[in-house]
Amino acid sequence: MKIKYLLITAVLATAIFGFGATNVYVAKATTGADCLSVVGGSNYSTNERATCLQDLITQLTTQTKVLQNQQGQNQEWCYRFTKNLGFTDSGNADVGVLHTVLDKQGFSYEPDTGNTYNEGTAFALIKLQKKYGIRPTGYFGSLTRAKVNILYKCKPVNESSITILSPNEGGTLQAGQSYTVTWKSTGLDKVDINLVYSSNVRSALASQVSAFLGTYTFTLPSTLEVGKYKLVVGFSGVEDMSDQYFDVTASPIQLQDIVTFPAAGSRLVKGSTYNITWSTNKRTTSIDISISAPNFVQDIATGISNTGSFTWIVPTSLSVGTNYKITIKTDDLTEYALSKEFTVSDTGPKVTLTYPTSGSFIAGQQVIVMWNTTNIPSGAMFALALQSNVGSHLTTDLAKGISGAQRSYSVTIPSNLSGTYKLWLTMYSEDGLIYDQSISNDISINSRLVLNDIRRQLSSLMDAIKLLLKSK
Repeated sequence: MKIKYLLITAVLATAIFGFGATNVYVAKATTGADCLSVVGGSNYSTNERATCLQDLITQLTTQTKVLQNQQGQNQEWCYRFTKNLGFTDSGNADVGVLHTVLDKQGFSYEPDTGNTYNEGTAFALIKLQKKYGIRPTGYFGSLTRAKVNILYKCKPVNESSITILSPNEGGTLQAGQSYTVTWKSTGLDKVDINLVYSSNVRSALASQVSAFLGTYTFTLPSTLEVGKYKLVVGFSGVEDMSDQYFDVTASPIQLQDIVTFPAAGSRLVKGSTYNITWSTNKRTTSIDISISAPNFVQDIATGISNTGSFTWIVPTSLSVGTNYKITIKTDDLTEYALSKEFTVSDTGPKVTLTYPTSGSFIAGQQVIVMWNTTNIPSGAMFALALQSNVGSHLTTDLAKGISGAQRSYSVTIPSNLSGTYKLWLTMYSEDGLIYDQSISNDISINSRLVLNDIRRQLSSLMDAIKLLLKSK
């Protein structure tokens, strides 16, 4: 500012004192003060005054250049690119600035010169892109431009900035699923959230989100193309992008009418045991099961065998509600199924199996099953079934439509059964709504054929003993 002031003063002095008496100018002024004394004196001619001012202007111009060079040495080079660049932009002034960036990064763009964008510039850009983990295309696209702007953009005193906190290190994102991004920012009122494809194509996730929130939950479009993406958050050229690429996988396919229990409208009592059931065609060997409600998700089991059933005790920590769902996902996350909405309550109809809860039985044997109930609804009925503990957990019905007034029922174990089973007692309504279930521990069922074989072997052994005794 001082230099600028002196220059203006000198010019004004020339204009103001351009005319005066003719005097002899003996000594050449060496400072601004000397010259001003000459200009303001009455003993110097107009030419002498003009010569003095011209000398002063020359001195000040030289000093200005020196100071500008010193400032240039102390100031870091900066530039903010606002558009992408390619071969068709050859001759654009921004290409020359891009060459400066390549020089600073140590990448030669020969034989290109000036503002030329040709093979030399493209090959140099490929090296720069590889250095910073950007897909090497040789095109100065949005990802490369964002990185260069982070490196070299001009920083005003009150600089706006933003940094993505998470997710930032890459990984897998699935189309159709929801994720939360967090960031810290200064000087920004709002941000846009985008995914940038490796080919520099942007996919908008959210626009003009309040920057002060520092977090936002977005849902990836189910139609999003599979590929590698980087997350970009920012606004009006002030933005940050994730350090690594994310692999976006296809949206899982929702299978309909797969979950058979809980059924629509089922009432599950906290602390009670139920059998979650689903139909399966063995698309995958293992699955994950979870329970969900609005703003709530909790795992029930992960990596379990895809057998079509899973025994579950309803957690007492669950809140009472009417809009719960069961979700079953395949281990490769390509398919999932949802149950219909059901209710979780503190109390409700309850049935407890009292006999048999364990033990060994013989196929074809008649067994009297007994149970207790509380809060039994009008019109409720009971059903009895045996479920195998192995293989596909096949279920064998023993009886259905048992009156709700009964607390015992006589069944005959099918003669073709053999192995380890669980006895299931189900309380249900006339329209098939399950009120409650009670399950025994393991029950061993021996085949009658096996028993007869044992009897024959015992009989043969007794005959042999008798003969041995007679021989003595």
